[in-house]
Amino acid sequence: MNEKKEFFAKSFIYASFLCLAVYLIEIYNKNFSITLFYNKIVGLCILSFIYYVLLKMPKLSIGLLWIANFLITISFCVDIFCLFIFKTTLSELMALTLIETTFNESLEFLKTYLNLKIFAIFFAIGLVLYFVFKKFYINKKIYILFCIMAIVGFGFCIREIYLISRDGINACRYKTNWTTILTLRQFCSIFNAVYEMQNAKHVFLNYKKELRNKIYKTSFISKNLIQNIVLILGESTAKNFMSIYNQSIKTNPKLKQINKENLFVFTDVISPHAQTTLSLSKVLTFSSYENNMPWYEQLNVVDVFNKNNYHTYWFSNQLNSMHGGAVGIIASLSQDAIFVSKYKNTFEDVFYDEELLHPLNETINFNNEKNFIVIHLMGTHMSYGNRYPKRFAQFDDGSLNIQERTIARYKNAVLYNDYVVSEILKKFSKTDSLVIYISDHGEELFERDDFAGHSDDRISRFMVEIPMLIYVSDIFKEKHPQIYQQIKNATHRPYMTDDLMHTILDLAGIEVEGFDPKRSIINPNFDLTRRRIVGGVNGVDYDKDLKHQKSLY
Repeated sequence: MNEKKEFFAKSFIYASFLCLAVYLIEIYNKNFSITLFYNKIVGLCILSFIYYVLLKMPKLSIGLLWIANFLITISFCVDIFCLFIFKTTLSELMALTLIETTFNESLEFLKTYLNLKIFAIFFAIGLVLYFVFKKFYINKKIYILFCIMAIVGFGFCIREIYLISRDGINACRYKTNWTTILTLRQFCSIFNAVYEMQNAKHVFLNYKKELRNKIYKTSFISKNLIQNIVLILGESTAKNFMSIYNQSIKTNPKLKQINKENLFVFTDVISPHAQTTLSLSKVLTFSSYENNMPWYEQLNVVDVFNKNNYHTYWFSNQLNSMHGGAVGIIASLSQDAIFVSKYKNTFEDVFYDEELLHPLNETINFNNEKNFIVIHLMGTHMSYGNRYPKRFAQFDDGSLNIQERTIARYKNAVLYNDYVVSEILKKFSKTDSLVIYISDHGEELFERDDFAGHSDDRISRFMVEIPMLIYVSDIFKEKHPQIYQQIKNATHRPYMTDDLMHTILDLAGIEVEGFDPKRSIINPNFDLTRRRIVGGVNGVDYDKDLKHQKSLY
């Protein structure tokens, strides 16, 4: 057998080993399936055909083969990383998150999760590469088997090409037969994520044009309109690390000083997803798992207040309106949208959330009759040690134990978040104001295993249990006693924040097409029996499957 044939056969064996290694880890994490096994065999046959075609190319074949080996090695490393961290291979949701993540955030992510186990696996792959290409002998029987698989793979390729020509390129999201070929599957995931994001932006631009011309049926229930309605969006803040929920952790000294008659703590609130964009695209619109409609086809909270003659503001320490996906696009609808974070676009140091306090003072016109204000914090987003100034490092983060150090830094971030939120509340304490604070989702910090972070792909109760606070000024209490009492009566109701827009409109006294009083937590007609499905229409029932998960500590 000539050297070229042997090299191609070895390359196929190496690629097959990587693909099967991922499959075996998937079996370990999930249940074995005959269908899944069949799809893997089909995928290997298609892979063998691809390598055989490369073999028969007269020019550039060796170079293309090295590129193929390199790509499948990188794909393997990505899948192994995802499997060990998130218990699943690279998914479309992960690809979407990656696209909306900046370079600095990616570095923070890698610093957090790269560990000796991951490096050990990468080292083992190096040994496999050396063994296959230096020590493994290819005989005629092995080469004949390779050729037979290539012939079978040719038949499968013809079928797949026909199906794609019939169903369109976007059909690749349904191609489970391709899942064995790691690079191709990952390409499909990234392609679909980009397609969905670009389609959402395109549809939303047209939607914005329609909104300018469309008149929604609206009416005001209350004559005593609230001057300032404020929504503070936190980031990755788990309620169990806040001392207003957990007395054993001293992370909310400022919020605990506020009079309980002014600050209401809601005890049973969860987010609809464990990822920012997915969660807030529901929080800020009428989108929910029941209607299962894209966020950009739903009315959003900023436009409702624009239509009802409020002055709308958006202050953010997150991605700007050009790069922030669904949240950035909705933010751009505000009459004043200010993004203070420089580190999202440069290599400069991070901007802490207190930087938002200055534009709040300079921009908001408190003489306006009606203001709707959104304040989007960086909160307690990973990497936790970058979320607070040194003066807030009150929990010891010098431990050599990575878990103890991570938790300490997270507590410091929560402590700083307490300061920022309380400072914002002060700014509205002397006016007729109502302030809602929620987090986009929670955070898991080693409660179940060796993992810190959040992801819909391995969702847990710790990732969706979030704080929800409503602050009212003394002037508000005097002017709106009925609303005040409704808030007071609602603090223990079970709630999911994909219904937040209904609550905000109810508080403002606005009725609009799509508003449902049963979905407003403060409304006497609130539906206490609604199922709370997290992770989307095919997600998990929180109350049945997640609520009683135990923590390791």
